[in-house]
Amino acid sequence: MKLARRLPVVIYRWTVIFLAFWFVSYLLPMLDLDMTGHMFFLLTLGVVAEWFAVSFPQGQLAATFSVIFTSYLIFGSAGAVWITAWSCLMGQALARSNSLPTVLFNASQYVVAIAGADFLYMYLGGSLAERLAWGNIYPLIVFVLACFVINQVLIYLYLLPDRKNNPLVFWRDALRWDSITYLLTAPLGALMAVIYHNVSLWGVLLLFLPVLVMQFVMRLYVHLELANRELRALYEVSKGLEGKLDQDSILEVVLAEARRVVRYHTGIIYLWAEDKGRYEAQAVAGPYKRQLEKSIIIPGQEFLGCLAQSGERAIVCDSKRDPRVQGQPGFTQVHKSVLVIPLLTEKEVLGLFVLGDKRCFAFQTSHLHVFTGIVGQAAVAVANARLNKRLEINATTDALTGLHNRSYFMECLEKVFNEENLPSQMALIILDIDDLSKVNHNYGHDAGDAAISMVGRAVFSVAGYRGVAARFDGEQFSVLLPGVGEVLAAELAEGIRRSVSSTILETGDYRCSVGVSCGVACYPQDAGDAHGLLRRADQALKRAKENGRDRTEVYSCKDLSSKEKQAAVSLLSRKKGMGV
Repeated sequence: MKLARRLPVVIYRWTVIFLAFWFVSYLLPMLDLDMTGHMFFLLTLGVVAEWFAVSFPQGQLAATFSVIFTSYLIFGSAGAVWITAWSCLMGQALARSNSLPTVLFNASQYVVAIAGADFLYMYLGGSLAERLAWGNIYPLIVFVLACFVINQVLIYLYLLPDRKNNPLVFWRDALRWDSITYLLTAPLGALMAVIYHNVSLWGVLLLFLPVLVMQFVMRLYVHLELANRELRALYEVSKGLEGKLDQDSILEVVLAEARRVVRYHTGIIYLWAEDKGRYEAQAVAGPYKRQLEKSIIIPGQEFLGCLAQSGERAIVCDSKRDPRVQGQPGFTQVHKSVLVIPLLTEKEVLGLFVLGDKRCFAFQTSHLHVFTGIVGQAAVAVANARLNKRLEINATTDALTGLHNRSYFMECLEKVFNEENLPSQMALIILDIDDLSKVNHNYGHDAGDAAISMVGRAVFSVAGYRGVAARFDGEQFSVLLPGVGEVLAAELAEGIRRSVSSTILETGDYRCSVGVSCGVACYPQDAGDAHGLLRRADQALKRAKENGRDRTEVYSCKDLSSKEKQAAVSLLSRKKGMGV
């Protein structure tokens, strides 16, 4: 599949290269070998221009056209083709900025552009003997424009399949930058040719120095514009994160904005799970989302774990050859390029931002710099979100039992009764630990805290999953059960009571047990509003205390005798599946 996608690019590249080779071979006999020294001098200038080319994602800018135009005006199309081809090959080989096929294509597209522009020059009646004559001004303008257009079209088609890989740079950007280069180098090339004919060869060198200065200025201009776009990306992330206190929303924004900077196959953000001692995937983007949603990173293990432990950034250009990840399973096995940046806070590595792509060399050092800023902002936002979440939990949770606190429980109770779709039935259980003060007196407050914690666990394990369980007061608990009827409510209360009474607390050298009294009230038969239901459950609890403790009382059984009440509760506990 990959070969099928790349095949048109390969065919196109080598077609241009072979066409250029044919032009070079065809024009070889037309070279004026007596001018070899002068041509070699201009070739050297072309090598320097290519050597100091301005590189940017998926392209580069060079002042080579000044040498091309000078060579064309002095030596004709044959000299221009040979000088340009060799200067491009040698200059880019020395700079080592591109692969060999790309270097060959760059030199070839220059040759094809010169040949096509020369054809138009001749078609419009351009002079071969006096190219610098004023009568040739229009054919020369067409030559310059044709070189520019053919050059842009050839490069556009070459880069088209990978154009979307660098969202920070668009085709129109390269077109604009190259237009500026041609506008500056074409007049300088013409002046260099005039100086060659009227002064000397060395005079060309003096005028070539401003060409290098212009290229240096273009380098600053392009890099400044790219830096502004990187800052713009940072601003967009900041804007997207503004006001977001939800951790999941923050991570989704970061992965979405990352695609504005670079194309990637898979993106994952891992966050530290304190209770499990590992990093877990919290946000995943890409085709492997389902497979990677449960992936983890163990600090110190394998490549990602070592980076999580050290807090270092990294780029893997080819996972098949990089010894750091070679042979390792998981993410680095299915992605050739990997970019990793830790989410750092002042005290810890909060998580890892990981991007992967199927292509080699998909990520560059510039991406590392951009994403460091983006991930840094995300780390601050995630830390704030976690802090807010912790504060919310602390505000609604009892620290000793882990259950909700009284204020949260009352809020839920009021909310249920204020809903438009009020449940047709509802139950409320209030339970109290019997003689907790004696436990505190006889065994100490640590034993009392252990008893409270144990009852909290019993409440949650028996009934917490069905509704809202809370520590209502110091030794009192409550459970709100929307949609639960009298029978099941009484059964759950009895389940809690039996679980507590059967548990032995070990406190140092002592062993003890506690009991609980439970009161149950139900909507709508016992009360029609929140406060009424709370009062009825509390009254049932008081009856349980008055009738011997360690028992369950249902408010609707208040008119029965003591024996009848206990029998009714037992009966309700046995009637499973009825009245729920």
